Amino acid sequence: MEIHRLAERKDVARARDLVYRHDRATLDDLVALTEIAAPPFGEAARGLEVARRFASLGLVDVATDEVGNVLARLPAPASGRPVLVSAHLDTVFPSGTDVRVQRRNGRLYAPGIADNGRGLAGLLAIARVLVEAGVAPSRPIVFVATVGEEGLGDLRGTKHLFREGSPWRDCAGFVSLDGSGRRRIVHRAIGSRRLRIVARGPGGHAWADWGRANPLHALGFVLAELARYAPTRDGLATLNAGRIGGGTAVNAIPTEAWLEVDLRAEDADVLAELEDRVREAVHHGAAEADRRRREGTPGLETSLEVIGD
Repeated sequence: MEIHRLAERKDVARARDLVYRHDRATLDDLVALTEIAAPPFGEAARGLEVARRFASLGLVDVATDEVGNVLARLPAPASGRPVLVSAHLDTVFPSGTDVRVQRRNGRLYAPGIADNGRGLAGLLAIARVLVEAGVAPSRPIVFVATVGEEGLGDLRGTKHLFREGSPWRDCAGFVSLDGSGRRRIVHRAIGSRRLRIVARGPGGHAWADWGRANPLHALGFVLAELARYAPTRDGLATLNAGRIGGGTAVNAIPTEAWLEVDLRAEDADVLAELEDRVREAVHHGAAEADRRRREGTPGLETSLEVIGD
């Protein structure tokens, strides 16, 4: 159906009008959900509240699946393959983060309020107006609040929805409400691969054992090479070093150090090229650290693990 004909339907027009009328309720949802902590792998409390609000809006078949996704269906009669409308429950901020919403100069501020308290509030807003306006869709509409979008969650909630044998695997459409933009509809896929690089060595005392290969120094060489390689490709690829750590004391040569890298691209071949670049940088970094070590001391071992795909 052409978009203008759809917009002119009486039930759709009612729903669009209700979006504005219920703006205060949407902001209240935003604040309430944002203030329920939902760190990676800790989304359960927020999920329970979303389920309660789904039911209060008049959605039916409200349920939480095996991994923690919260699902509910628009009560309007419809047949055929469903359309899923989703938003993720978790935030990137760790447990213990103060998530209370602050109001300053007419704006709301809090960790995770845009990513993805805003998406969840939007999910509830859509459900609210479709139910109240009595919109009659041509297909079933299922609302889903998913787990595991951020960090090492590796999209576990969405992957569960589309696993072999899932009733949602052949859905007619999937819409995700996410991020802070307000004028974009993204209709392409962005691939993400996350890598954890680990370097290991003999360790030792910073003075007495100076000259032994240092895993952190090796990762420094890796970082320097990655920093020199900045994907351009018109902004369609990114390479980001996000976390680094290791060692036990400032005056000790570490026995182990690690680095986590996030790669993104809209093209699978480009993503593979980025991963090859990282693997080359790891090889070169370890070789450089080994080259500088004192003769007769052990070399380094490195490993690279895909922690998100």
